[in-house]
Amino acid sequence: MLGIPCSHEMIKRSMRGIQNRTSRVVRTRIIKQEGKLYIVKGTQLVDFEPHYKVGETYFIKEKFYIIKVADAEQIIYISDGDKLAEGYTWIPGRFMKEEYARYTITITKTDIKKMNQMTASDYQEEGIRETGNYNIMMQIFHERWRKVNKNKKYDPHKNPYVVGYYYNFKKINGCK
Repeated sequence: MLGIPCSHEMIKRSMRGIQNRTSRVVRTRIIKQEGKLYIVKGTQLVDFEPHYKVGETYFIKEKFYIIKVADAEQIIYISDGDKLAEGYTWIPGRFMKEEYARYTITITKTDIKKMNQMTASDYQEEGIRETGNYNIMMQIFHERWRKVNKNKKYDPHKNPYVVGYYYNFKKINGCK
C-alpha cells in the first residue's frame, strides 16, 4: 500500500470527522484545451490524471519518532499531542513505513481547479468550520496552505492548480 503524507492538524480534524477533503498542488505544467486538462510530456500533451486514484486506499504518513523500550519499539505520534522526549527528534511523515501507520484514507472523489476557484463547500470539506464568511474561510485555508506548502512557487496568490481528494478516514484495526 502507498502512503500519503498528512499534517497532524489534518489528522486531528479527520479523526473528529470534520475534514474529508485534502488539496494537493499539481506540480506539473497543466494546459487547458477545449475544457480538458493536459500535462506536457516532452512535445506531447497527455491527459491529466490525479496522483491518488478514486477507490484506492493509502496509509496516512504522519510525523513520529521511535523509542526503544526493553526489546520493543514504541511509536510516538505528534498528532496525539505527545511532547518530544529529550534526545529525540520528530521524523517527518514522508519517511513513515506502512507498518507504523495507524490510519488509512480511501479516495472517494477527486476534482481539479485553480485555487481561486475553490468554493465555500470546498473549504468546509477541508475542515474549516469557523465561519460561514467565504473570505474568512479562504484566508484560513491560505494560512494553512502556506504552513504546509512552504515553497513560494505554490503560494495561493500564484493561483496554482490543486487536486481536491475527497476521502473516507479509517483507523487501522488494532492501533491505539
